[in-house]
Amino acid sequence: ESVGGKSLAGCLTTELRACGLPVSDPCGMRLPVLRETRMPAVLVTLGPVRAAVDAATELSEHVVRAVRSWMALCSHAG
Repeated sequence: ESVGGKSLAGCLTTELRACGLPVSDPCGMRLPVLRETRMPAVLVTLGPVRAAVDAATELSEHVVRAVRSWMALCSHAG
């Protein structure tokens, strides 16, 4: 797991929980889609589908907040 990916996953977890979705704790995974990137990568799986679709607008707002929070963390760390 990368430091950047782990911190991004933490920000996403916080925001998706605030959205009211059941979210498990982030865990490092050795998936090719994650390992073969040069930038931090996070795999997010949502379900049930109906709940995710019904909450799509709010969900997207929380994802944007998570990315902004992560970017702020990165700018303070560098």
